[in-house]
Amino acid sequence: MWKVTLSTMSTDCIDPIGGGLAAFRQEYAGQLWVEVMLIQGLNDSPQALEEMALALQRIQPDQVHLNLPTRPPAETWVQSPDEQTLQRARAMFGEVSQVVSPKEGYLGFNQNDPLTEVILGLITRHPMQEETLVAGLSAWTAEEVQAALLQLKESSAAQPIQRFGVQFWSAAAARYSG
Repeated sequence: MWKVTLSTMSTDCIDPIGGGLAAFRQEYAGQLWVEVMLIQGLNDSPQALEEMALALQRIQPDQVHLNLPTRPPAETWVQSPDEQTLQRARAMFGEVSQVVSPKEGYLGFNQNDPLTEVILGLITRHPMQEETLVAGLSAWTAEEVQAALLQLKESSAAQPIQRFGVQFWSAAAARYSG
């Protein structure tokens, strides 16, 4: 299975990337999934969705995952499209498309490492909700995870960030506007 992410690409990039993926698809008979990150005002206009739909028709993926910017982005203007736009995208991209939420559960860590190192490794890759960390780090108690987060904050290694009223944790080296 191959999974390709078409992130915040502008519509100028769709043709060359789509052409390359279509050529790849002709050679590759396995499962091909395409992720599309939709961002309000960037690539969610009717014209942009139409261009992506045409590219996806050429690529013929087995699945199209519509992702939304739910974690804290580096730019505060980044927002998810509205529900009507999501429904339009799903209709235009066909039955193989679906809105995909960030997965919870296994976070891919070594349980022998100190908890603070595990958390810092995870939140350095991308910000995570505190509740997702607690659920995914079930080898430790919720109190141990929260104590480790506080220790990381006090040592200036981690920072809490609010997004849509939800608390996320990120490595302190990450920069967030506003």
